[in-house]
Order: sequence, then C-alpha cells, then structure tokens
Amino acid sequence: MKKKLLFCIHNYFFLKHYILDLKELEKYFEITILTSNYLIKDKEIEYEYLKKEFNFKNFFIVPFYKKNLERSLLTIFQTHLFLSKLKKKVLFKEFDICVSDSNFFIWMRIISEKFLSGKCKKIGVTTGSLALNLSIFKKILCGENVKNYVNNLHKLREVISEKRKKEKSYFKKFLNIKKKFLETIIDRYFFSYLFYFKNLKYKKYDLNIMETDQFDLKIVFHYANYIFWRNWYDQKKNVILSYHKSDCKCQNKKKGKIIFLSSLLWGNSENEISNQIDRIINFLNIKTKEDPNISELSIRHHPMENKVEIINKIFTDKFKDKIRINFVENSKPLEKIVCEYDYAFGMISTALNDVKKACNKIEVYCLKSLSTNELGEDYFLKLFNEDIIFYDDYDKKIDENVKKFDQYKREVNQKKFSDVLKNL
Repeated sequence: MKKKLLFCIHNYFFLKHYILDLKELEKYFEITILTSNYLIKDKEIEYEYLKKEFNFKNFFIVPFYKKNLERSLLTIFQTHLFLSKLKKKVLFKEFDICVSDSNFFIWMRIISEKFLSGKCKKIGVTTGSLALNLSIFKKILCGENVKNYVNNLHKLREVISEKRKKEKSYFKKFLNIKKKFLETIIDRYFFSYLFYFKNLKYKKYDLNIMETDQFDLKIVFHYANYIFWRNWYDQKKNVILSYHKSDCKCQNKKKGKIIFLSSLLWGNSENEISNQIDRIINFLNIKTKEDPNISELSIRHHPMENKVEIINKIFTDKFKDKIRINFVENSKPLEKIVCEYDYAFGMISTALNDVKKACNKIEVYCLKSLSTNELGEDYFLKLFNEDIIFYDDYDKKIDENVKKFDQYKREVNQKKFSDVLKNL
C-alpha cells in the first residue's frame, strides 16, 4: 500500500522544479498537491499540464491573491472558506509526509497546525537560491552565528534599519498600514478565530526569516542555503543539501545555441534597459569569437517580468544583422529545454543554478555588470560554490573577487530529493 504525500508549494513556478522528482515518487506515494494562485493565469491549462507529467490523486489551487498579486478582504475570506471546504474533501489526518516550502503563509500554517496529524512528518524545502541579505550571509560564512543578526532581518531580504530609511512616501506608508491591518487583524485574528477558534498571529521569527518552528527535516538545493539553515537549526543533521532528478543525456555534441536567462532587468527607462542589453551583446560577441559554432541566441524572461515587449523590441532592433534570435516561452520549465544549449548566461538568479544542475555539459555564466546594481560587489555569494562562472564583463575576465572566498568552500554529501523522501 502506498504512503500518502502532501506537497504544499506557495509559488507554483517552484513546483515545476519537482516534476521529475514527483514522477519518480508516484511509484511509492499517493500524491496530493496544494499551491496558491500566484502567477497562475489559467487553472485548467496548468492542471492538464501537470496531469501529463506525472500521476497525482489531487491538485488544488488556493485562492490567495487578486490578479495584481495583492490580497483584499475578499481574497482573505475566500482563502479561509476554500480551506474549510477542502478539509471535508481531503483526509488530511491520513498523510504520512507533508512537504512544504514554508509555514509563513497562513494557508500553509492552517494545514500544518490544524489539519495534519501529529504523526505526519513535516519536511521543509527551500527551492530557490539564497534570499538572505548578502552582508549577513558573508558574516555567517566567515563563522558568525545567524542568531546575532536574525532580529534585524525582514523576510531574509533586507536589513530592517535600511528598509525603514527607504520608506519616505506617506502614501506608501498608508498602503503598508492597510496591508498590515488586513494581514494581521482581519486574516490572522478575525477570520482565523471565526473558522478555527484560534488566533494565528505571526510567530517570533516569522517576519524575520519566514520560519519560527523548525521542520522535522529541512531540505535545500543550494550550497549557500545549506550554510544558512545549518547555522540556524540546532540539530545540524536535520538539514540536507539535495538535488533534483535530471533527465540529461548530453554527450559532447555541440548544439550551436546559447540562452540568456533574463531575471527582471533593472530600470524602467528604455535607455537603462538598452544599456544592459548592450552588455549582453558584448558578452555574446566574446562567446561567438571563442565558439564560432554559436548561431542562435534564445531569450527567456522571468515570469514576473512586466517589460517584455520593450525588452524584446530592443533586442530585435539590435540583432537585425547578427545571429538568429529566439524568444522562449517562460512557462515551460528550464529543465525541459536546457539540454538544447551549449551555454547559458544572465544576471545572478536561481535560474542559472537550475540549468547548471539540469544539464551535465552546459557552461553557465553570471555577468557582473547585470548583478552588482542590486547586490553589490559580493553578488556571487548568492550562488556560492555552485560551479557557476562569475564573469567580470567590464574587464572581460573571470571575476577575481570570487577567489577571496575559496577558503570557505566545503565538500558536502548531496542526496537526491526523491531518495530522501523514499527513505523516511
């Protein structure tokens, strides 16, 4: 008899990282999937897509956001109403394992604390690359304890004192007050008590690192995240560095193609975007000189990119007399297309590491000129020790700053994600 696996991922696009894993796990588990409506445009299309990829018993989408990815009084009520009805459809007490990428979002917290049995093993996963402020991560990497800094963080990404300095607009302050009122008083007090007779206020570190209660097991897929969470968890053995299943069968055959992974080009003016695209073209010129077999550039945008038309037009205008250019649909998982390319490049992002781990032969470059604007000179720490080539395209050479941190690299025994779950 198969065990029962509940898979809760808030960001639907992160769920797609696990498709090959779930395909392997379907032999051992009866799988139920829960995700939010984050960036989902058509529920039926996504359902049919997943159904073709692997077998699952149930797939549910929690109505969490409005179309603009904000929450309103209505969507908050809809979330609670949906969960109360879902509890009648799904026997949550029978699940043996629950995989979740957070208990921060209230729908995940309700399932974890109110629906699941005490016997269910709760496994936390961190799918994306390091979200932690890099100035803090550098201190942890050098041996300091994260507990010295956790109170100064806001959802890992920003140091609170810096964040407050930026909030000068009265209108923005008003919107933040309104948002906090809905998230706390309405969502976590009023409706939580109405539906579950319990106030589900944020716990001690929820707003700092989006996790207060430790999972039975924490699984991460990036070395930097492993360093952080291993530092945070008291029981070091409870944190595992893992990898996803890959279908790569690449040999040494050249494909003659390179892909640019666009992860939210910064700036809104055409001039700012055009300058970044010039940097992309400069790097492309370097690679085509090194490898004359390159005859096609593909461009894949981040799912949240809202300047696609502007970017595509600038690219098209600048490439009239150059190699072929191809715009790739961003809804298709990178793992499905990565083996078509010899090279991938872009600014610092999870996508770079995704393609590196999905293909045995691809070379992956991170361009310094596109990464330091947001993350500074230590941008590479976000993908530390991941076999990414950090390229200083200003000086046309490998970024020498990376070598300063070579002493902190360690070999870690990585385990395949599906094997970890099978062996629980």
